[in-house]
Amino acid sequence: MDEVVREAARVSGTDMARVKVVNDKEPRATGEYVLWWPTECPRVQWNDTYELAKSIAVQADLPMICLYAIDLEFYSMGSIRHINFLLEGLAELKKSVESSNQSRLFLRFERAGHGAALSVVGSEDLSFSGFGEKAYVVVTDAVYMQRSSKILAAAAENLDCPLVSVESSVVIPIREITTDGQVPAQNAFLESWMDICTDFGKPVQSVKLTRSVPSSMEKLDCGNVFGPRDREWHPGDWLQESDRLKEVLSSNGVDSEVSSVTSAYRGGESGGRKLLGIFVTRKLDAYGYASENYGETKRGEYGSLLSPYLNFGFISPSEVISRSMESGAKGHSLDAFLEKLALRDFAYVRCALEPNYGSYEAIKKSERDAIEQIKAKDEDRTYRDEDWANAQTHDNVWNGIQRELLLRGRNILNDRNIWCYKIIDIEKASRNAYRVARKLNDKYMLDAMGPVGIFALLTCFESYAAYRMRLAGGEG
Repeated sequence: MDEVVREAARVSGTDMARVKVVNDKEPRATGEYVLWWPTECPRVQWNDTYELAKSIAVQADLPMICLYAIDLEFYSMGSIRHINFLLEGLAELKKSVESSNQSRLFLRFERAGHGAALSVVGSEDLSFSGFGEKAYVVVTDAVYMQRSSKILAAAAENLDCPLVSVESSVVIPIREITTDGQVPAQNAFLESWMDICTDFGKPVQSVKLTRSVPSSMEKLDCGNVFGPRDREWHPGDWLQESDRLKEVLSSNGVDSEVSSVTSAYRGGESGGRKLLGIFVTRKLDAYGYASENYGETKRGEYGSLLSPYLNFGFISPSEVISRSMESGAKGHSLDAFLEKLALRDFAYVRCALEPNYGSYEAIKKSERDAIEQIKAKDEDRTYRDEDWANAQTHDNVWNGIQRELLLRGRNILNDRNIWCYKIIDIEKASRNAYRVARKLNDKYMLDAMGPVGIFALLTCFESYAAYRMRLAGGEG
């Protein structure tokens, strides 16, 4: 299998540092297709996973099909807001992969409480076969969150064909910038990242499939099907059948009452690429000055606004680097923006290598101690979760920021740090403040529920004591 992967990587220009054969299986001799199973990066441009899957299909003289399986148990932390944004992107992905009859996209929902990846490996209990059961090879994205890692491991064990993962979510593959599986110090990481990032900001080769998907594969009775079995339900169908979608989500613990944010953002590659174009042509030159002097308070004016698109994998961070370097911007503005992308990669490194990443204990102990010392002097106050969610606290500033979050899905006009600091201010127990912030962040912010969203919260908590010192004029 190693030879197959190496040849596919050579043809597609995929750096082997991104690639890992997860299980020790041989390609299925009777395989009918190569299965591309995107879990992190549902896009067709600047996507090493996609190009490697196509390259393997060309080698094997087989068609390639795509399965996107939405893990409803994972999205129970979020809401229908995230599902709608994802479905919008998947509707665009479907058009892209099915152009010229080159491939097919199949969409499935994985039921909460039954384990994920069942649409790949099949389920005897739920009486359906998996898409992986007739695959020559399965190619998927490398994952970082603990739940996703367990799902990948279970799929690798249960598949009877090779499972290949590719790091397409980060600029620099983790093995290239870490040593012995250890998280480096943040400043050392940033320095190393800045030294070599341009080596990885290059596109892969676009591989043309040589075998079309036969008409017999236009509908496959595989995976967990929620819609009528007489036809395939595509992303656009679910967006149109909103009542049916809400029924499925509600029955699987996903909040279906949160408002959509399509007026501000629309999921998919084209939306992300449009924002990137605006940023590099109109905003990047002044980014350094603006980020230093305005913080997050005018992010809508000077920021890229790309974080939801990067979070859902609709746009590649390597493409963002390349476009930024080609823009002609230089000096402090370019360096300041590249550092933001470096911190994004650092979040993925921490997520992959720190066992407690995402928990309260992931906050530096010295900062936890400092917060708890400050909070010992504060008023003893707490609110119910529904009061927090509905912006019903005594603090009108925080309520205003939260109402914007309810409407927009992201704090564009107000400072996200202040939103978090005030939760710590108000809640007596710092551990509970973290729980509240994480819950609200995941449910309402489009760029949450992943390594970077967690990193943003950890950074807020780790800078809280300094924030309080500034408010007190330097007095503890």
